[in-house]
Amino acid sequence: MRMQRRLNFTNRKRISHGDVDIRTQHTPSGTYFSAVLDVQSYRFPSEASVYVEAYQGASRMRFGFGKVAHLAPPADLVLKDLDPAIPPLFRVLVVSSDGRIVGAAHKIKPGNEQEDEAQYALLPIRLLPLGEEIWSLLFREEDRPLLRLNSKVYGIEEKIRSDPLVQGAILPAAFRMVLERVLLQPYGSEISEDGESWTDDWVAFGQQLTGIPKPLEREDREAWIQECLEKFSTRHQFVTHIKKLSQEN
Repeated sequence: MRMQRRLNFTNRKRISHGDVDIRTQHTPSGTYFSAVLDVQSYRFPSEASVYVEAYQGASRMRFGFGKVAHLAPPADLVLKDLDPAIPPLFRVLVVSSDGRIVGAAHKIKPGNEQEDEAQYALLPIRLLPLGEEIWSLLFREEDRPLLRLNSKVYGIEEKIRSDPLVQGAILPAAFRMVLERVLLQPYGSEISEDGESWTDDWVAFGQQLTGIPKPLEREDREAWIQECLEKFSTRHQFVTHIKKLSQEN
């Protein structure tokens, strides 16, 4: 599966993400993916080899997808060497017969994950096997944090959207973790000047909740985070809705 020869990265064509459609699916036996590629329009050599690579940090799996002239996905597309609790990224490589990478696309998110994240821009949700944990947060280097829910808990994805008990137990705690990461840890110093980082979206969210700009001093930031959570909980009335449902039942 792994290519042994040394690769030359010069004179590569950039393959558009719009010409790559990758989808993942989580099953009890593991995570597998499918890929639909359009590489013929780039006029690569017809005998160049096409590879799809899934990766998480330094861990990767590479799959041969045939030649440019005749794409042939392998039968086994299970990501067995990767952590199922961490969403992978993908890259596509087109390699000439002499070992040169002539085309590439990097940092490709599966299309189904992008659609999910578009619905929950601040805190994307992903169903994954988490052992005995009900939920956890995953902080990613260049992307928004991910709220991971245990796929073995029946109905949890629907409950996080509609059940005030589940919402009140998970969301304020998750929001606190993110805001503390953004504002109190050294990582928070990376808040951008141009407002284009995911961290800026969280600061804007807090400012919208409180009506107060982000404080400069650490002690003031701690109080600001607490006020954000109180305002968020008040807005959604978790306890009030739980009591109402209890009375109705």
